[in-house]
Order: sequence, then structure tokens, then C-alpha cells
Amino acid sequence: MDRLLLSQQRSIDYAQLSMYEKRLLMDWVRAHVTRELVWEYTSVGIQSLFEESDFGFPITHAQMQQALMEAGCYPENIEAETWVVY
Repeated sequence: MDRLLLSQQRSIDYAQLSMYEKRLLMDWVRAHVTRELVWEYTSVGIQSLFEESDFGFPITHAQMQQALMEAGCYPENIEAETWVVY
């Protein structure tokens, strides 16, 4: 699938979250996602960690990816799902 389409789909999925859900998700990402965490987990693993956390709730993989990007994490290798924290 084209990267632009993937990017658009992430934005569309993320927009479906309420402002409250976006805030909870972003607060969790900023508090928990570190260089060490992205070394150990893919974005799918990070999504699971969030969903299993005290304030977590079900989200799509695209929503987690968009939250990671908005928090300053970017895919280094999209195919391998390797993310970096800046």
C-alpha cells in the first residue's frame, strides 16, 4: 500500500478518537514511550501495552502510530515497524 494512503488512513483513524481519548493516549505515550521501549517493542506491542494499562482502552494500530508520530516518534523502517524516539 502507498505510504501516502497509509498516512491518510492513520489521520482518519486518529480523528475518530474523542478529545478525551486523544489526551489520555498522548499523555500515556509521552510518559511511557522511550528509546528503550521502542527498541524492545514494535508499534503493535506498544499499542498492546497502552490498551492493557490502567487508563488504556481499545485503539487501532493506525491510531497508535499517529499518536507516536505526534509525540515525536517516527518510523525508521516502515516495513519492519522500527520506530525511533527523538
